[in-house]
Amino acid sequence: EFLRNVSIDQIDAEILARYTVLGATFALLKYIENSSGMSFPRASIKLQFVDSNEGEFLTIDRRTALGLEILANARTGDQKSSLFGVIDHTKTGVGARFLRQELLRPSASVATIRARQDAAAFLAENDQVLEAV
Repeated sequence: EFLRNVSIDQIDAEILARYTVLGATFALLKYIENSSGMSFPRASIKLQFVDSNEGEFLTIDRRTALGLEILANARTGDQKSSLFGVIDHTKTGVGARFLRQELLRPSASVATIRARQDAAAFLAENDQVLEAV
């Protein structure tokens, strides 16, 4: 909440997520101390944030997303003239959120990238299939 009040526009979402995880972990440790009567000596616990998806996805930071106009037009801020706005033909909110996530965290897997290229080429060559989808 503190970070949102300071200036969310200038804070990368990943930093906010890590801050939230650290805050929740601290609160959990305090709860354990208070409920069990136990006390952890200072510097006795080392916390390390490890991203389980590291290496599987590319992370696009806020500045790059703005420069590439992935979610909003850089000049106007309009979403409709961004990459997302142009290709978003999803029917549900879940679909739109999934598309947004895929644009902001694309796969780093060569096999996945090639499979997606093959699927795009197939749809480009088969108008009937594209219309059915």
